[in-house]
Amino acid sequence: MALEKLNWDKDFKVADGYSDIRGWSLYDSSSNSVGRVDDLLFDTNDKEVRYAITTIGNRRTLVPIGQLDIDSANRRLTARGYDRERLMGLREYREDNWNETEERGFFSQFMPNTKETDRLDYRNETYRGNNLPQTIQLIEERLRVGKRETQIGEVEVSKRAVSETVTEQVELRRDRIEIERHEVNRPAAKGETVIGDSETIRVPVFGEEVVAEKTPFVKEEVTLRNNPESRTETVREEVTHEELVTKGLNETRERELSFSGTEPTDADRIEQKRDIDVDIIPEDQGRKGIL
Repeated sequence: MALEKLNWDKDFKVADGYSDIRGWSLYDSSSNSVGRVDDLLFDTNDKEVRYAITTIGNRRTLVPIGQLDIDSANRRLTARGYDRERLMGLREYREDNWNETEERGFFSQFMPNTKETDRLDYRNETYRGNNLPQTIQLIEERLRVGKRETQIGEVEVSKRAVSETVTEQVELRRDRIEIERHEVNRPAAKGETVIGDSETIRVPVFGEEVVAEKTPFVKEEVTLRNNPESRTETVREEVTHEELVTKGLNETRERELSFSGTEPTDADRIEQKRDIDVDIIPEDQGRKGIL
């Protein structure tokens, strides 16, 4: 067994220019926070980190370092291809029970065809997470059309007075006085009119006159009813969906970390985020650096 824990008082440290992920938050593939990274297990022969010692819930387990995506800006790690249930299903790590058998047990979780006599090949692409199935979700918007009651208008009915001239034929009756004159030739009797006396006869004349009277009559009643009716309306709305875009499917690009002393750029760290190799870098006579 050649794996040792990189704790704080060892003669090894993470090389300058590379992230020390101890204490960082751990997330599953669905971006749910599930735990933290407590420490690292590294190979004392190859000087490379093999596992991150993690605490998930109330138990500890090991996750291959090559299967963790690093977000240095937010000090977080994402277990690529692992949901919380899968992480919880990994073997429990017990520091006081760590031996070669336990090491093989953890390795076989990620390389299930490993035999007891097989060499633990930590450089296998599957173990390093390069052959893990990865999922990208394509999302689309779907239009849902519903109905709701709303006032779309108003009908107003009122009345107003309109004047018009009406002509009616009315037959009127009236008295007509006729004067008849008869020629008489006789002496005036005693008591008859004396010449020179004034005498007047008045005869009342009656007739019908027009009397106009206006009486209101109800000529019409207007009733308003609300009768619902249906109509079909076409709804047009723009929806968005995601399409898969691929680049470089036919290209194979393998990148190895360089330990020439040149500090990697952020782009290099993103490209190499699947590998946190450990290598001895001379620092002084009493301490050794690891990456």
